[in-house]
Amino acid sequence: MGIATGQVSSTSNPVLSNATVAALALVPPGPSSIVISNVCGQTVYVGPGTAAGAAPTAAALTAAGFAIPNNAPPVTLQGLNKSGPTQLYVIAAAAPTAGAPVTWAIAT
Repeated sequence: MGIATGQVSSTSNPVLSNATVAALALVPPGPSSIVISNVCGQTVYVGPGTAAGAAPTAAALTAAGFAIPNNAPPVTLQGLNKSGPTQLYVIAAAAPTAGAPVTWAIAT
């Protein structure tokens, strides 16, 4: 079993913003558990890339992404990807608090 962690914020690279989509985490193929926590000051939307593997547009991710409100309990997702790694992306609904992160942990 392995655990990977990371975060994005308005001061990280990639940058969390409400104008552009940022890469959040790469989910490996196979069974996994993904925990996402949001304390960035705004609701964020999380979702995968397009079928072609590209980042979704800001409008598409905001419309179809999984919403995680600010300071909500951490969200756990179960990954069962069998075809290969999946990139998750994130965008904030409004300008995030400076330096306040969206964090993630993936257990495989």
